[in-house]
Amino acid sequence: MTRRFVVGYFEADSAAIKAVKALRAEGWQIYDVFTPYPVPGMDEAMDLPHSFLGWVAFINGMGGALGMLALALFVSVIAWPLNVGGRPDASIPAFFPPVFEAGVLSAGVTVVLALFWVCDLWPGKTAKLDLPRSTDDRFAVVLDADQSPHAGDRIIGALKAQGAVEVGEQSVREAL
Repeated sequence: MTRRFVVGYFEADSAAIKAVKALRAEGWQIYDVFTPYPVPGMDEAMDLPHSFLGWVAFINGMGGALGMLALALFVSVIAWPLNVGGRPDASIPAFFPPVFEAGVLSAGVTVVLALFWVCDLWPGKTAKLDLPRSTDDRFAVVLDADQSPHAGDRIIGALKAQGAVEVGEQSVREAL
């Protein structure tokens, strides 16, 4: 199956945001936007839902911290109790540094793995679209040319009307 995409390149982030808003107002579905750096306001312009990665970090960070606290309590109270300086076996303040570090490590690792999963990235993954200028100095707005019959020509006209400095088409063969 072959999919066709129309790519419009813009020179400024403000022009790309304006174009995305205008194209969405006209009823076009934006496939993706590629930028050389994070553009504030682009997620609102594309009407993207809020990311769940914050919840992934919180839940796994708390799980890692509670797991480390349980391990520390088990080792110091049940498995290997030691009387050091008359302190109680379950001295929670003494466990704070490893518990904190385990929470941070757990949150960080799981967020990176979840980000790779959400972005469909893994080692050896090849890009669907070849957009070399989008990492240098251009902002690429990509629309699916198969949205409706004969949409490609209308999308090209709409991108040019929004001030795209360069417009092109790409075909991508997808595996079934």
